[in-house]
Amino acid sequence: MGFDYDLERRGGEGLSKAETIIAGQANRALRDIGQVFTPALKANTPRATGKLANSSRFQLVGSNKNQAVEVRQGARTPDGAFYGMFVRGGTRPHEIRPKKKGGVLVFKIGGRTIFAKKVNHPGTKANPYHVETERQTSGEIAEIISRTGVEIASKLMG
Repeated sequence: MGFDYDLERRGGEGLSKAETIIAGQANRALRDIGQVFTPALKANTPRATGKLANSSRFQLVGSNKNQAVEVRQGARTPDGAFYGMFVRGGTRPHEIRPKKKGGVLVFKIGGRTIFAKKVNHPGTKANPYHVETERQTSGEIAEIISRTGVEIASKLMG
């Protein structure tokens, strides 16, 4: 998930005064967008353990003429896969087997400990909570963008 800002290079190595103003204001706007979107995403994230929601972060990437804000949820499965995509996109039915050959799976259901050589997982329904987050924050993000445009114009004209 991200919002991009890109200012094409118009020649020369350094930034002109106008480009510096635009880049600085864009940086501030992207930071503001991250500060609006990330807590909303965290609030909308489904919670089994809270690990996925609590891994919500934003980061500004790029520099000057090519900046973006990336919002990430870094929670991983024990195998190292980012599992936010499984929550947002759902999963197909699949078989789960122990990692070690000859091993067993151990889990609890209703307080009972279950041992199994394999489990047929039914899959999970997609929960596109990020789409709802985009809808909820779109007005505030539009205000940030509008305010930034006014501030840029004011600085360039003043």
